[in-house]
Amino acid sequence: MRKLLIALPALLSLAACGMLYAELEIPSTTITLKGQVFPATAVGVPLVQLVTFPIGKDLTVITEKGVTFQLKLTRLGVAMAATSGVGDFGDIESVTVSVLPPPTQTLPEEAIIASYVKPPPPAAQNPSSIEVAGMSNLDLAPYILGGDLRLQFKAISATGGAIPEWKADVGAGFYLKVHADYLKAMK
Repeated sequence: MRKLLIALPALLSLAACGMLYAELEIPSTTITLKGQVFPATAVGVPLVQLVTFPIGKDLTVITEKGVTFQLKLTRLGVAMAATSGVGDFGDIESVTVSVLPPPTQTLPEEAIIASYVKPPPPAAQNPSSIEVAGMSNLDLAPYILGGDLRLQFKAISATGGAIPEWKADVGAGFYLKVHADYLKAMK
């Protein structure tokens, strides 16, 4: 206790200078949304589905007062659920994933953050899951509102046929760097 009382003036002077802060870096954290439903489409119509990642629910620090952060996508995967009527992604030619800005922001309408293009043979032509490569250079923090990140999936059929309903688990890996300013948090 005595050491704390001796250190208190130094801590207060640091706070007065705006130097009372902490930084945290998490190189990899994963959030998985199980059982997401991707509705069927008509012939020639791409599948377009909005998925909301409640990042603030799992990473509560980003919703705290006095916190600024960088959040970058490192990996995005879509794995078919066993109860799905679709056995594989064989007819899926491409998938793009865009991040949508909050309605109140003046960011571009959408930014493609990940994509998949069906590889040519000899690669598996009827994969049971798709790994979508993410672009890790875009800071997603401005796209988060109330702890939620809105992603738009767009899948295109290779044959132009209808895309059946998917039930899939969607997992995303993120890099997170947090800066917590204790002075701002106390206001």
